[in-house]
Amino acid sequence: MRFRKALNERYVEGIRFVDYENYKPRTPEANVYELDERFEEGTLELLSRIELEDIQVTPGNYN
Repeated sequence: MRFRKALNERYVEGIRFVDYENYKPRTPEANVYELDERFEEGTLELLSRIELEDIQVTPGNYN
């Protein structure tokens, strides 16, 4: 089970890009209904960061 925090929302050529931090509960008995509260309390463990850099959009290269 994971909790994802979105950061640094930006638009490049009209396409939305967002960075993320991925968290997990420190205890296995946590349930999905508690994740937001645990995040606010600072009791989730940071697993990874997804940080997009040097974004370039080429017209005709996406749908």
